[in-house]
This record gives sequence, C-alpha cells and structure tokens, in this order.
Amino acid sequence: MESKQTMALKKKLSRPLYLTTVTIAVALTSNLGLTNDRWECFTESSRLPLTIKQRVRLCSGAKSDAPLRCFAQAYPLGLTADQQITLCQAASSDAPARCFFSSLGKGITFDQIIKLCTTATTTYPIQCFDHTAGFPITLDQRINLCANSSSEESFSCFASHANSGLTWDQLVNLCTENTPTP
Repeated sequence: MESKQTMALKKKLSRPLYLTTVTIAVALTSNLGLTNDRWECFTESSRLPLTIKQRVRLCSGAKSDAPLRCFAQAYPLGLTADQQITLCQAASSDAPARCFFSSLGKGITFDQIIKLCTTATTTYPIQCFDHTAGFPITLDQRINLCANSSSEESFSCFASHANSGLTWDQLVNLCTENTPTP
C-alpha cells in the first residue's frame, strides 16, 4: 500500500520517464538505508535558502522533522546557514534553537553557544552554564561541562565535588554527561 505522499506525487507527475526516475531514486535511497524521515526532511528543506549539499548535511541523521523545526526557529537569530545546520542537524526537537536563544547576551560567541546547545534536548545546558558562573573555571570548561547536560546531574556532580582536590579539568571531565557529539 502506497503512502498518501507517494500517491499525490504520482498524480502530479504526468511524464512516465520522470515517474520512472523518481521510482528508481526512491528504490535506491531505500536500499542505501535513507529513511523516510531523512528523505522527507531533505525534500521539505527545498523551501529553505540552502544548497543541496547543505540540505543533505541538515537531514543526514534526521529521525523526524526536528532538524527543520530547529532550523526554522534558529533562522531569525543572525546565524549563517552553516551555523544553523551545525546547531540543528542532530536535533530531536527544537531544543537546540531554544537553548541558543536563551544563551544570547551571556557573553559568549555564537560558535560557543552552538557548541553548548547542539546536543540539547532541553534548555538545561544554558541553565547549567549559568549555575557555573560562580566557579573559577574558564568559559570553555563551563561549556564542556554543560554541553551535553539534560538535567542537573552535571552541575550537581561538579558543585558537590568542587573541593575534592581534583583539578578543574579533571572535575569537568568526571562530571560531564557523555552524550555523543554529532
């Protein structure tokens, strides 16, 4: 049984050669493991002012339309297209864009904010960043500690063991949530 999207596409296409090309392309992408979510993200991204290469990069790991929603929310924030893609390509929600917006005015650069917010599933990375302001650690250490945090766990670990005798780098490494970075 064909999806509504496939049936609508077939109705729009009147030339058999084009239909055959589309059918072959869909079959090839299915064999390459390109999921419907990725393909839908890619086709929907054609409405954005992006090159094909940028659209592929934005949608290359998509499990939903989240990268597109994130990109749309990040669009008015003054980022370049490549910065928006870096922020949103691994998004599972619009949280990276919300985290970015919440980070503005905190004295950190767009690239630092992107590093802080890229893996965000909530706005907690910026809350963690704010909580670390009273500690004698560098901006990079604050960003590294908080970048993958999805709860109070990273900051709580850090604050609880600040007087443990570990160096700041050791404590940051110990308390950082180990969510893989895209």
